[in-house]
Amino acid sequence: MLRTAGLLLLSSLVAASAAISAPVWTEYHPQDVAFSVQMPGKWKVTSETEKTDGGDVKVVSADVDSDTASYSAVYAVYPADKMRGRPVATTLEGVRDGAVANIKGKLRKEDKIELGGLPARQIVVDAPNNVVVVNRFFLIGNTLVQALVSGLKGIENEPDTARFLSSLKPVGS
Repeated sequence: MLRTAGLLLLSSLVAASAAISAPVWTEYHPQDVAFSVQMPGKWKVTSETEKTDGGDVKVVSADVDSDTASYSAVYAVYPADKMRGRPVATTLEGVRDGAVANIKGKLRKEDKIELGGLPARQIVVDAPNNVVVVNRFFLIGNTLVQALVSGLKGIENEPDTARFLSSLKPVGS
């Protein structure tokens, strides 16, 4: 009887500990871009303007770091005249190639998908130091929207990675 009570207490403590350490998922939906994504914790938003050959690009990032991964929801607003007439597939291929080059990684996998009827991509990149980056991205007009997860090898198979990436979607119009 005493042993059963001890086991119940132990299992209650383990369950309570798991509940305390589990992230609280909340929706990130910036007011100026029509997308949303579920974030595993409180995010920190940064914004900057990058000077490029094609003009100024506004880049906004909402980031959450956990013990095992970094989650980022990023959007970049490009000059509309530079995007006009450019095929979406060409732009998405450029994003893919740029992402791989920027992290000095190797493209392991690419999936052509749709999000809310929009062409999109999901890539898995093996980066230096046993790091893996999983990036899901699409365009809304002249705005590139991305959800990225980075962590040690195996992060691409974690349930939180799947939850985060699958929650990325365009909203309203």
